[in-house]
Amino acid sequence: MSSVWMYNNNVNTAIVTVDENEYLVYYKTVSSLIPKLVEEIQTGKRITYKDVSEEISSIPNNMNLDEMTRYMISRLQTM
Repeated sequence: MSSVWMYNNNVNTAIVTVDENEYLVYYKTVSSLIPKLVEEIQTGKRITYKDVSEEISSIPNNMNLDEMTRYMISRLQTM
């Protein structure tokens, strides 16, 4: 992603390792912490928050950033 897009959308990045795979997580930092995009580094597969927002909102408890990221990674692994 371009640094302009990241700046305009108030997005930071983090690298997360799950099951020996690395994922680049773009997360929004204004008003609430949400992962906007998760990308598997090795394959380039991506999933956006919009892809899973309805599923996440249907889960009864409020998920934090880590839980949302884990959920998005699990969904990405099944794609």
